[in-house]
Amino acid sequence: MTTQKYLSSLLVLLMLPFMGQDQIDVDVDIDVGAITILYAFSDIDIEIDATALAVLYATGCVSGTLSEECDLGGDDLNASVTAVENAGDLEATFDIGTEIGALTFDPSSVDLILENVWAVRAIGGTATTEVTATLVDGTLSDGATSVITINTATATPASFTDPGLGTPEIGDVTLNLDLTGVDDDSNHIDTGDTTDVVYKIEVTAN
Repeated sequence: MTTQKYLSSLLVLLMLPFMGQDQIDVDVDIDVGAITILYAFSDIDIEIDATALAVLYATGCVSGTLSEECDLGGDDLNASVTAVENAGDLEATFDIGTEIGALTFDPSSVDLILENVWAVRAIGGTATTEVTATLVDGTLSDGATSVITINTATATPASFTDPGLGTPEIGDVTLNLDLTGVDDDSNHIDTGDTTDVVYKIEVTAN
């Protein structure tokens, strides 16, 4: 074999694919630390419109434009009212306050449920994760005489097992309102403190 033919054959062998195979098994460990993440809105604006108020105060009445027409029918308490003279006038006295009857709810204790206003992702707790809402300033005013008083603030669910880092636990805050001080259709805001905080939401990992 000539030198040229030998070198050509060697070159062909070197160009052939290498048929050997090796492998190494790899073990991976990942240490994930404990973490609790609280998501919440820090500024909430709510409108209570005429429709919602009508359901509370005027069930069965006919809705008008920003008003309710409540036909009470006949005067059931007084089948016949006799008019009397009073200082040159004739007066026929009825009792519509009694005809209206008592409200079906307590206007000094109305729950306003803020649904889906906070969320938590958490891992690493040994028992449960707890969420609390604490009332800071419960007086909302229009700046004049109209006042909404918030009696309490409550977070639900109050406790739950750690939801993990995927789908969060989502919850509500219920504000119990006293509406008896409302006398104006205006925006009622927190004016009792410089930081404008009505309630604070807090999460604790146990």
